[in-house]
Amino acid sequence: MSKKSFSARIESNIYDQIKAHCQEQQISQAQLLEQWAIDFFNLSERKTEKRQYEQFEPVQAGPGCTPIEELNFAVRTYIRLKRAEIHTVEELGTLSEQDLFDIKDLGAKSIEEIFEGLNRSII
Repeated sequence: MSKKSFSARIESNIYDQIKAHCQEQQISQAQLLEQWAIDFFNLSERKTEKRQYEQFEPVQAGPGCTPIEELNFAVRTYIRLKRAEIHTVEELGTLSEQDLFDIKDLGAKSIEEIFEGLNRSII
């Protein structure tokens, strides 16, 4: 007796169940597939929840909230800062040079650009 793989046995079993069910019930293949999916995945027992989303007021820009976009960095520098979750000039100003070097893929040229941008924003 040859051994069938697990997936082949499952497919064969599913096919046999579908065939028997179709012959017994004389229903369309679409209805059969829908019923099989409900039975197989227990979709009828799953509860769905409606998610409630809160409405947030936009943050007003003020002291301490200057976005880094205003410094007009090169796209590469801007993306690296955003990925490091640095969003404001004030957050950027609190970082040391070593902190900047620790940001993934942020090199010496980008760090120089950041210092120049910070100096421009102070003036």
